[in-house]
Amino acid sequence: GETLRRVHAEQGLRGLFKGLTLNWFKGPLAFSVSFTAFDFIKLRIEEWEESRDVMVRRMEERIEGLDDNVGETDETIVGATPSRKGTWRPGGTGRDLEGE
Repeated sequence: GETLRRVHAEQGLRGLFKGLTLNWFKGPLAFSVSFTAFDFIKLRIEEWEESRDVMVRRMEERIEGLDDNVGETDETIVGATPSRKGTWRPGGTGRDLEGE
């Protein structure tokens, strides 16, 4: 209460509102800068997440492609034995060539 009386006595009623105009301009300006920064950062994060998802999908497709090739290779080479004509066939034990 003492400060209020002193300001009123020295500067009058106008002294109580001194600096208020600056705060009226400063408040909305600070809000608009904060809001713009928030929107900008949010947009950049969404773009980053989209690009990350695209990269992950591409990597998964490549891995699936590798898995498909590995499966084919496993069937045609692993456990394969030469047949009598010199070609490879899956599965055999090689015993069919022992007597030759």
